[in-house]
Amino acid sequence: MPGGLATHPLKVLHRAGVPCCLAADDPAFFGSTTAHGLLNEYIVARSILGMSDGELAQLARNSIVYSCATDEVKGGMLAGVEAWLKEEE
Repeated sequence: MPGGLATHPLKVLHRAGVPCCLAADDPAFFGSTTAHGLLNEYIVARSILGMSDGELAQLARNSIVYSCATDEVKGGMLAGVEAWLKEEE
């Protein structure tokens, strides 16, 4: 991508109200040797794209809300996002 990751449109799309989430390769399917792919995506979103805690939390919420998890599982995961966000205040 010209300009590198700093020009990725994630932040622009997110701020325009497009429901976005972060994802990483499935290590079982794609052969990744680490399980840190998703963590790295959040590091890039914060350090290179300059996204705030609130924006990162919304990306996480989106990934939960738009998942195929049960409502019970989604509720627990969303509560975890809110707990993390509160800790960061």
